[in-house]
Amino acid sequence: MKKVTIGFALLTGLAALLLVATPASAAIHFVVTPADLADGLTFDNGQGGVPFGYDADQPPPIGSSVSGPTGYESGSFWSDVQGSAAGGGRDYTAFRLSPKDIFGVSDVTIADLAEVSYWTKNNNTDLIDWQLKIYTESTVKWYGYRFNFTRPENPDNDWYESSTSTNMPVSDIYDKVTGGYISVPGSGALSDLDALYGDEKILFIDIIAGYASSSPPVDSYLDGVKLVLDDGSVATMNLEVVPEPGTPLIWLTLAALGLIATLRKRRTV
Repeated sequence: MKKVTIGFALLTGLAALLLVATPASAAIHFVVTPADLADGLTFDNGQGGVPFGYDADQPPPIGSSVSGPTGYESGSFWSDVQGSAAGGGRDYTAFRLSPKDIFGVSDVTIADLAEVSYWTKNNNTDLIDWQLKIYTESTVKWYGYRFNFTRPENPDNDWYESSTSTNMPVSDIYDKVTGGYISVPGSGALSDLDALYGDEKILFIDIIAGYASSSPPVDSYLDGVKLVLDDGSVATMNLEVVPEPGTPLIWLTLAALGLIATLRKRRTV
């Protein structure tokens, strides 16, 4: 991953500004390109100290010049299942996120997570789209639980936002330790997981385009990813094809997050 050295004077000034201006909850914005996605060894299943990666067993998402939805214009990520990009198609690809590194805290639990949402623009006629999956930590297996969420199906080939608060309930839960599926509590709302799984620490979050049962690969654009915590903290990800001019915002944001981590940890006390 390309790193940018940020001068001590800049960090000192930024620290002073944040200590004065940072509210109890944070609003964080990232600009993310394919070059910002850490490989499997670096991402280390959400334990590598970096916010973004991809499923290292499969090709990563690629950047597209197709403009995103309002507020996220000029580019997006693409699953490229048709294989028109260099290197061939991506029948399965994942945008992988580490919530604790995104928010600069020691951990994010299932109960801490209030909402996950993202925008997609689907090229397929069946309109089956990118799917959300949340993996939790385990001391026995490489992950504990995998919460699969219902794949959104939008009305047409325009941009639409999907959310765990509206059209993406939990569809099934896999227990990696026992090796079997278990019942989904309540109606499958994200908050319905709190009673049984609220203390589970999130390993990473996947937004995947790939094969579903009896469906073709997802040919769709992805942008405007948003994570919301119960304390009101919000992180948005603007997915772009190439870095914007100047210092990549992702690294400036990471520097800022390191400075406010102590403040952000108050919610876990």
